[in-house]
Amino acid sequence: DDLYIGEADLPTGLAETSPNEGLLVVPNPARDRVRIQRAAAQGAATLDVLDATRRLLRQLPFPGGVMELELNDLPPGMLLLAVTEARGRSVARLEVER
Repeated sequence: DDLYIGEADLPTGLAETSPNEGLLVVPNPARDRVRIQRAAAQGAATLDVLDATRRLLRQLPFPGGVMELELNDLPPGMLLLAVTEARGRSVARLEVER
């Protein structure tokens, strides 16, 4: 039997933007909380936290340009952060470690 260890590119069905175009998430990977910053934030938005299978874990209002997200009740592994606002949707990956 062979064992492969490496990166896997998981298709998410969501277009991901670069940090300069949409979202900056720090630190990443993270354990307890992250800071999420919207580039060129204009008006209110919604943050969706999804697992790797695109199951919605949490939905929160994102009223300003920066917010902190507590990770204590979220599962470890790869999560997707999707911010929807008037100008469109931005998606970033977040690795949660325990």
